[in-house]
Amino acid sequence: MAENPLKDFSHLTPTIHLYTPPTYQKGQLIVLLSWMGAANKHIAKYVQFHQKNFPNAKILLLKSALTDFIYPYATVQKSLEPAALAILSLLEECGYKSATMVNGRPEWETLPHIMFHLFSNGGMNIATQLLTVLHRHLKAPAPIVGIVCDSAPVDGSYWRAYTAITQSLPKRFPIGIAAIFAGHGLAALQQVCVVLRQYEQPELLYRRTIADEKMHEDPRDGSHRIAYVASKGDRLTPWRDVGSHAEGMREKGWRVKELVYEETAHCNHMAKDKNAYLDVVRFVWERREA
Repeated sequence: MAENPLKDFSHLTPTIHLYTPPTYQKGQLIVLLSWMGAANKHIAKYVQFHQKNFPNAKILLLKSALTDFIYPYATVQKSLEPAALAILSLLEECGYKSATMVNGRPEWETLPHIMFHLFSNGGMNIATQLLTVLHRHLKAPAPIVGIVCDSAPVDGSYWRAYTAITQSLPKRFPIGIAAIFAGHGLAALQQVCVVLRQYEQPELLYRRTIADEKMHEDPRDGSHRIAYVASKGDRLTPWRDVGSHAEGMREKGWRVKELVYEETAHCNHMAKDKNAYLDVVRFVWERREA
């Protein structure tokens, strides 16, 4: 039997898991937000990547499921409360409750060092909902050094929604046929809700939220840093969608880094060149210049 790659994690819920390394350094946390339906064996590659390169950081793993795209945002946000509480607990370790406000920002006893590393639409969705929950608790920007976006974000459209919904569903016959119909049905329902103005196009909400300076900022100086990994060969996330978001962030004055491969597959870019991938992640984690 294969070893469980999450055996060293505390299981807060079936989809939220927390790893604390023996060399944990106060305030260090990587929030790992998987793509929809990601298998543990695939998630393990990124868990091990962070354990090797950032051994002093906790890892908060949030898995994405199809239901996260179906349920109302309020339901998804409620399910993320354990993750938010884990982050708030870390902030308390850093002196958040007793922090003195200086120029509108807390003066920390220990500066928190938190990074989001998200994948595809699933990770974008969960990151959006988690930032919303944190903002509700903190009533201020979440203290995050930056965000790494792998295979994200996409623009909003019917086919983008359909692809996001069906990418992790079974392809084998006859279940695959049912998955196609289910994907079209859910994507169509989503578009009807958008047309009736019940809510914003989800992909546009995701793009807007991670770009919202009121939702997160570097606790050191209030700056914003974001990195993107994409591929011209990615059939699910067009690299031009990713590039357009990156350009918008540059125009806002954010520190931005991009890594675009030629032929790598969706959410599998790290396999091509781990050193290049690590350089992108370190750009955010170590506050490097692009």
